[in-house]
Amino acid sequence: MKKNKNILLQMHRHEAKTGVRRTSVEHGLGTFCKWSYLIFASWATLMHLLYFVSVSIQRNHTIDAQSGDAVSIIFEDYINVTSGSLTLVGIMSALIIAGAVCLLAKWYIPCAVLNLFPSIVLIFHFKTRMSDLFAVTEGIPLSYVLRHLLPLIIISAAAITYCVIGVLFTISENRAYDRFVSKIYEQHPDRFGKMTDEEWNEFLDNYTPPSRKEAKRARREKNKKAKTEE
Repeated sequence: MKKNKNILLQMHRHEAKTGVRRTSVEHGLGTFCKWSYLIFASWATLMHLLYFVSVSIQRNHTIDAQSGDAVSIIFEDYINVTSGSLTLVGIMSALIIAGAVCLLAKWYIPCAVLNLFPSIVLIFHFKTRMSDLFAVTEGIPLSYVLRHLLPLIIISAAAITYCVIGVLFTISENRAYDRFVSKIYEQHPDRFGKMTDEEWNEFLDNYTPPSRKEAKRARREKNKKAKTEE
C-alpha cells in the first residue's frame, strides 16, 4: 500500500500527541532481533565457508591420491556425496544471504521463508554429515551445536520474530492511515468529491491539520448547518 509521506508524517505527529504507540522493528525487540540475526547469520556463513573449503581440500586431496584408472566404487560414492553436500550448503547459504538482504530491505514474508527453510535443511544436513561424531560421543557434540545448530536456530527465531513485528506494525499503520485519510475526506466531502486524482494528491502533499481553534470552529459550523437542515 502506497502512502503519502506528508500524511504519514502528520499522522505520526498526531499519534505522538495523543500517546498512541505501536511496536516497531526499529526499536526494542525488533532491534534486538535484527542485530542478533546479523551476528549469527555472519557466524553461520563463516562456518559454511570453512566447511566448504575444508571439504573441497579433502576431496581434491583424495582425487589426487587416486591413480587415473583405478577408481573404486567407494571412491566414486564419496565424490558424489561430497559434491552433493557442497552444492546443497552453497545453495542454502546463498538463500540465507538473500534472506539477510530481505531483512534489511524490510521484505518480511520473503525474509521469513528464505531464513526458515534453509536453516531447517542445514540443521539436518550437518547432523547427517557429522553422524560419525554423533556415534562416538554421548549426546549432541558441542562442535555441532556451536557451528551449526545454535546459530541456525537463532537465525530462524530472530528472523521470524522480526518479520512478525514488521507485519503487525505495517497492518496497524495501514489501518491508522486509512482512518486518518477518511477523516480528512469526511471534513469536506463536497469539495473533495470534485477533485481530480492529481488535485487530491497535491492536496495531500500540502495538507496541514487544523489547529484546535480551527477544528472547534469547523465543528460549530457543521452543527449549525445540521440544525438548519433539520
